[in-house]
Amino acid sequence: MLFRSRNHTSREREREREREMKVLVVVLMSMMMVVESSLPVSTVDDQVYVGNGCFWALQHLIVSEVEYDENVTAVTGYAGGKNKSRLCYHNANGTDDYGEYGHAEVVMVDVGSEDKALLLFKTYFEKSFVAYNATTFTRPDVYDLGQEYRAVIGVPGGVRSSKYVSLIQQANLHKMKLIEGKGSSDPDTLDTNSIYVYDSDRFPFTQAELCMQFHDDPPALRGPFPDSYHNLKKSLISTGRLHSTTCPPPFVSC
Repeated sequence: MLFRSRNHTSREREREREREMKVLVVVLMSMMMVVESSLPVSTVDDQVYVGNGCFWALQHLIVSEVEYDENVTAVTGYAGGKNKSRLCYHNANGTDDYGEYGHAEVVMVDVGSEDKALLLFKTYFEKSFVAYNATTFTRPDVYDLGQEYRAVIGVPGGVRSSKYVSLIQQANLHKMKLIEGKGSSDPDTLDTNSIYVYDSDRFPFTQAELCMQFHDDPPALRGPFPDSYHNLKKSLISTGRLHSTTCPPPFVSC
């Protein structure tokens, strides 16, 4: 009886150790899940776009103020109009002209985290608008007229995205009116103190031609930009971030 009792006690201790090990494994796995969930993860949902006037200066602003210390993701393109597989800059034949389909010039950015999204929106509001009068803010390039240059923000879910709308409102220091973007019929926002907010799932981004990427703004306005900035185009092509298009030559010099 003594031998059986000792053997029984030994088995109980082994079972207890097994239970403790299982509990420890569960605790460690839970800790790993918490750490992983706290890390910013770049997904398709983390791509947003902004527009206000000519996209050349806006791309330079974002690269200089938002992505200066990390991999550059900002690329120019078109959004906010009728969905089409190809959109092109103004050209001699009017082929797939983005303006004819009601699109605006925009810059798309991979934000990856709420901190970067907030920085992007703050930079957009603080440095891409100028005062028209005491209560109205507008784009600095007032010579660019038409709906192609309207002020826009595109985020997944649009005005119904609680996450992004909260960040936009935090950054909206001029208290500009946020209007739900309806599409190709949305008129210009010049001197209206308003911005269209688009659902980027319904109004997706289309990349502009390679010659529209990291382009100089006209001299004496906001350009010229340094060669180090222009060279970013080659870098983004090599990584696959930028791709060539089949659009005809545009009116502007590339």
